[in-house]
Parts: sequence; C-alpha cells; structure tokens
Amino acid sequence: LRFFKNKVGLDVTYYDQTTKNQILGVEISKASGYDKRILNAGKITNKGIEVSLTGTPVDLASGFKWEVGLNYARNRNLVVELAEGLDTYTLQERRGLISVAKVGQPYGTLYGIGFVHAPDGQIVYKDGLPLVDNTPQILGNVQPKWTGGFSNTFTYKRFVLSGLIDAKIGGDFYDEGTATARWTGQYAETAIGREEGVIGKGVVNIGSTEKPEYIANDVIIAANQFYGYNNPRRYHEAAIFDGSYVKLREMSFGYKIPERLTKKLKIQNAKFSIVGRNLAILFKNTPHIDPEVDRFGANAQGFSYGELPNSRSMGVNLNLGF
Repeated sequence: LRFFKNKVGLDVTYYDQTTKNQILGVEISKASGYDKRILNAGKITNKGIEVSLTGTPVDLASGFKWEVGLNYARNRNLVVELAEGLDTYTLQERRGLISVAKVGQPYGTLYGIGFVHAPDGQIVYKDGLPLVDNTPQILGNVQPKWTGGFSNTFTYKRFVLSGLIDAKIGGDFYDEGTATARWTGQYAETAIGREEGVIGKGVVNIGSTEKPEYIANDVIIAANQFYGYNNPRRYHEAAIFDGSYVKLREMSFGYKIPERLTKKLKIQNAKFSIVGRNLAILFKNTPHIDPEVDRFGANAQGFSYGELPNSRSMGVNLNLGF
C-alpha cells in the first residue's frame, strides 16, 4: 500500500504455516548396535506477522531528503506432534539442561532445575538460601517475542548519511560462562558481602505449605554459600538469561561522485562510503556478554559458554554502476 503520493508505504504479511515430516534422530535400544533411528516425522505450526513501513518525511527542493524504514516481525510456533509414541525430542543437552521440541510447547523450550517461586515470581528462601525445586521445569524458550529494525537515510546533494538499528526482544539462553564466573567468584558483583554476608533478594514463607504467607527475606548468609547457587551444573535457572538486545548495527557516510567524472571512465554512477558495522549495543539484559551468541547453531540454539562477541568493523566501500 502507498499513501500521500508515494511518500508512505506499508506492507503487511500474515502467515499460518504447517511443517511436516522433519528429519528426527530418535534414540533406540543400544542392544540394536545403534544409538538412533533416523525417520521423517513431526508436525510444527508457525503463525506470525511481518510489517514493513517506509516513508519520506522530508524531500526539499534544496536537495535534502530524509527517508525512514521500520520493520517488525513476530512468530509463534507450536509442536503439534512428533513420531508415534514420542512426545518430547531433545534438541540439545548441556549440564543436564535440555532444549526440547515437546508436543504442546513452542519449539526450543528449555527444561532444567530451578528455584521455588512465590505466586508473584519472587524466589523463596529458607535459612538464607534459595529453595531448589529438583523436578525439571520450564525455564525459558529460545524463540524471541519479536524482532525489528529502524533505518534512517539523510541525503543532501551528493552526501548520504545512513544508519540502521535492529532489535531482538525476548528469547532465553543458557549462559554457562556468566553463571560459572559468579559461582567461582570471578565477577565484581561477587565481592559484595564477602566480609559481612549477603541477603538474597526474595521472600520467606512464614506460613505453612498449605497456607503460605510470604515476607521479604532478611536472613544474612555467607557470601560463598550464597554465590554457590549460581553453579550452572546444578542450578540451571541461575544461568538462564534474557537474550534481548537493541544494536546500532550499521552506519555509513557516503559521497556520490559527480557524473562528469564517472562518464570519462564509462561508469554510470559511483559512490564512495565509509562504513561501520556492529558499532554499539544500545540495550541488553545480560550483565556481561553480548547476548547475540549461539554456541551450537542450527536447532541447538540457546547455549553459550565463552564465545567471542561479534566484532566491530570499519571499512570503505566503492560502489560502481555500469
């Protein structure tokens, strides 16, 4: 759709797709001499919307133009069925935490050992330490809630300045590196309370199991005991982080070379630009690392341990049109 003499454009796509017969490696009895049996099975639905909005807020006779672009995408998937007799398929396992395709759940659900929580979501403490629920529970999902981007291009005569911001909101991951560093006292935040002790943020149940009554936790505990509950090999929830981010993905400044110069070289147009990529993280919920990580890739998303961050780069471009 185009509005206001093509100054505003809107594209909207809604989709509802069903994917069947994925390739699954299903575990079988070791007595057969094999670990897995490869078969085509499964059914997954994907429903979502993609929106792209473009516009030219300013276009002056002096040669100044401002162009903007905004895009948004949201996808919701669901595992409807797997192989016959199978309702859970393990995509990846690490330290007992698993990412699974489970019937009735979104693809990439993370299961592991977590803490006991009050109805309002706060961690429940006893004797100054978090209560642990030893029954594996849902700790998150690798799928983002939505992704998007925002671009701006400013043109004045032969000069062009452009920038791109992109975002991924939601999507959890298991950051073994950060949790291990906290567990072993390597990060600065673990220096808090080393002398005087730590009071964990959460609540204490002063009622009964049947009729709980929660008040703020006020019990001081030794720091080494408290930070020990960050052990990602035992307490998986301590290593689950929100992978949201907003990044200044790219900026460029260019100059369009005059036609009187390019014609001599039989070139229709030419543009020289200085370009920077992965310039800054504007927002993130992870305390120490770039959340745009993926240790195993493919269907085993949602795991991290010591990966190098995306590098910032600067360079020059020369675009020629013949």
